[in-house]
Amino acid sequence: IDHLGRGANGSVDKVKNIFTGETYARKSVKIKKRGAAVEASFEREIQILRTRTHPSIPRFIDVYRDGATLNVLMEPAAELNLKQYLENPWKVQSCTQDILNWLRDITAGVAALHAPDSNNMSIRHGDIKPSNILVALRRTEANMATKLILIDFGASRAVPANDSESSSNCAKTPMYAAPEINEKERHGRKADIFSLACVFVELLT
Repeated sequence: IDHLGRGANGSVDKVKNIFTGETYARKSVKIKKRGAAVEASFEREIQILRTRTHPSIPRFIDVYRDGATLNVLMEPAAELNLKQYLENPWKVQSCTQDILNWLRDITAGVAALHAPDSNNMSIRHGDIKPSNILVALRRTEANMATKLILIDFGASRAVPANDSESSSNCAKTPMYAAPEINEKERHGRKADIFSLACVFVELLT
């Protein structure tokens, strides 16, 4: 029912279940056109959504193929990301307490990724930046509030929780990448924290 955005390897649309009326975000990737590496990245993203549940991480709904296109459904179907908010703050009413709540939201989401699972594996996001953070509306008992949700796990990697560094390739946005990534040195979950701090500085200034 609406187009939400497009990335390097796919697009995201807001879709509606005609039977229940519920709306979801549908991320679609044309596998044959993009190749095996992109398919592996998308499969990895789907696995993270399946296994990591947290209010600041999208909720996995379903995955299906439509010919050569692989689709994943998730919630929420937010129409605004943090980059768009920073460019046009008037789009969402916010106060100092809202900003503090946002910092808490996204920190908790990153912590949930970094936490070891039952196999002692943790997730390194690899590309934390404002355009990979949704500003989602949520209903409370009193009113409508906003919440930040971390998205786009195509660059993410599962790593042993006790092996904090690796030399694996990592997607990077130079403005938010840790120095060790820009220098192509070994890096770990601390690189996510550096990127998160860059987002905080931008949000608070």
